[in-house]
Amino acid sequence: MTATSVEGDRAHRYRYAILGPGLASLAVLLLVGPTRVLTPAVPTGVDLGGHLYAISYWVEHWLSEGRVLGWSPGWFGGFPLYYFYFPLPAGMVASLSVALPLTVALKVVAVLSAVGFPWAVWFLARSGGLSSLSAAVTTLVGSCVLLMESHWHLGGNLYSTLLGEFSYAWSLLFCVLYIGILTRTLRDGTPRPVSASVVLALTALSHVIPTFGAVVAGCAALSRRRARRTVLTSWILGFCLAGLWAFPFLARSGYLARTEWNLELAANAVFPLEILFVLPLAVGGAARLVPRGATWLALLALTALSPVLSWLPGLQMGDRLLPLWFVGVHVLAGVFVASSLERTLRDRSPVDAAGFGVSVLLIGALIVLRGPGTVREYATEVLEGYPAAPAADEFQQLLGDVRLLPPGRVHWQSDSTVVRFGRSFALDLLPYWDPDHPTLPGLLRESSLTEPYVAMVFRETSPEPYLRFRVLDARYPFDFARGVEHMRMLGVRYFIAFTDAVRDAADGHPDLERRVDRAGYAIFELAGVQTVEVARHDPRVVSTSELGAAARAWFEQAEALDRWVVAGDPGLELGDSAARELGAGPTSGAPGPANPVTGFEVGPRQVRFTTSAVGLPHLIRVSYFPNWDAEGARGPYRAAPNLMLVVPTSEEVRLRFRSTWVEWTGLLLTLLGLALVAVPAGRRWVGGLPIRQGQPPSRSAGEDLTS
Repeated sequence: MTATSVEGDRAHRYRYAILGPGLASLAVLLLVGPTRVLTPAVPTGVDLGGHLYAISYWVEHWLSEGRVLGWSPGWFGGFPLYYFYFPLPAGMVASLSVALPLTVALKVVAVLSAVGFPWAVWFLARSGGLSSLSAAVTTLVGSCVLLMESHWHLGGNLYSTLLGEFSYAWSLLFCVLYIGILTRTLRDGTPRPVSASVVLALTALSHVIPTFGAVVAGCAALSRRRARRTVLTSWILGFCLAGLWAFPFLARSGYLARTEWNLELAANAVFPLEILFVLPLAVGGAARLVPRGATWLALLALTALSPVLSWLPGLQMGDRLLPLWFVGVHVLAGVFVASSLERTLRDRSPVDAAGFGVSVLLIGALIVLRGPGTVREYATEVLEGYPAAPAADEFQQLLGDVRLLPPGRVHWQSDSTVVRFGRSFALDLLPYWDPDHPTLPGLLRESSLTEPYVAMVFRETSPEPYLRFRVLDARYPFDFARGVEHMRMLGVRYFIAFTDAVRDAADGHPDLERRVDRAGYAIFELAGVQTVEVARHDPRVVSTSELGAAARAWFEQAEALDRWVVAGDPGLELGDSAARELGAGPTSGAPGPANPVTGFEVGPRQVRFTTSAVGLPHLIRVSYFPNWDAEGARGPYRAAPNLMLVVPTSEEVRLRFRSTWVEWTGLLLTLLGLALVAVPAGRRWVGGLPIRQGQPPSRSAGEDLTS
């Protein structure tokens, strides 16, 4: 091949890259609006804006010291930070925030996940041997999945990305790239263990659900001998590279909350109306790829298995696999459209021309049905942020009222009217604006075992709870008095009511005092809340395995909340019962002896207080996690529902959040993975160097869809 022909071939590919993924990315960018992305307003959405608190606290207190995993007091009475959520997209935001405002960096990273998706599809198409023209058409059709509306809450489209699922979007992008690497390996037989490992690690560090899909695709490729080394090495080396986060995630998975937020998987979820337009085209595309042998096996297997796996009983959040199904269907539909176009141009076949014409009509109808205008409207609402919310002035007034109150934990009534502030959970950003007022609810709900109890309190204090708490209706009806006792147990000092019914219930409770009264809301203070309380009864000790069920049963008996339940060995001694006169008053708030605890402080790495009740059990209303280490006390022990109990051995008690063998093992795994990738000897060991260039299959005169 002459230099001129090579240059011409490159120009040919570049032209179609611009017409394919370039055009799709531009369309996405124009839909969301670049000026709105660069506006330094706090975004709204359902969850997008809420990520600001977690990222800002992470950057300020942990990432600045080189630690990826940490702890934050802002939500749930404290929670482990980025142990059970995904650090890579948050790290992207942190990196950009060096040059951009944090709010802009968050929006840029979220939008870039959708802008970059067409290029991942292009890479997959080219890896499978499609010509530049076919890859461009496949990319344009495959990128239409971003406009889907039926799975707005699951991830993988523009709606869910703007809603806050940008981590899922990045993971899905990397998952498609990983499938592209497997596809190219299946096509030419060249092992690519290093690139596959790196991309799989990026997938895992972004979200666990698409990572599961990538592993499923790898299992399919594993059936072919030429791909086994790439797949197996990527699983092992990829885990090592992601070990800094992946190993602690697995080792601490017992502290991962199994939340009940997700909606039930409806019968039509797999086949929504909008997918029916492309499903026949996808079947045609799959039929045209089958004769190409195992090249497209990874994508075909994942597309076929995703809807099946989503229905498996007991699979946590299995419906989140459905976006993988939708992506596969759209890519396969694109293959059919592309092959019909190529055959029409090459053979002038009336049948193929008719197939291409019908395909264009179906895709056009699909785009009209999905209404890009509604995506643009939602993007405008989300990216213009809180200042553009219907009740922006009222929200600023509410923030000002909270700031004037003494420090304390805040809870509020769950009600659909809160959407007027910009988000249904707008108030979970209170600690972002005002660190002195952490909130009981929060965004990263899987990160704390306290969250299920927060959901119960929401239900007990809200006659018409917002969407994600309706699953609790039958078991936890509206019972404001019981909700107040649960708020006290969880250390809530302030409660915000929005409706007249809840205001009246709060006014009628003897332990609640109205501190702020406005037209749209009222703020009440709960009397007698003690962040650290001394035991009045011997705590009941149960085994760690029994604590979950015991805590749930105990929490449902509001009259017994002062009789604590603690996890430990059966013979654990927790204090001297004869000295109970030093204890605080009863949980109900009735008068009692003065609290012997003073000087309580809580920060990003420590909890400290002074007590005169040495030797007695102290309940600290801060969430438990194994990384807490006590100085001047025995413990901490995990107490129901998910708090900490210590037995002081001195008047000064300090708890520190420390790295353990779990974090050090994860760090060592990542360092090992980096060494294997970066050091030439390591790369030779995993088969990455020297790279053995395989020869692509020869192209016959009658073959289409090939490069």
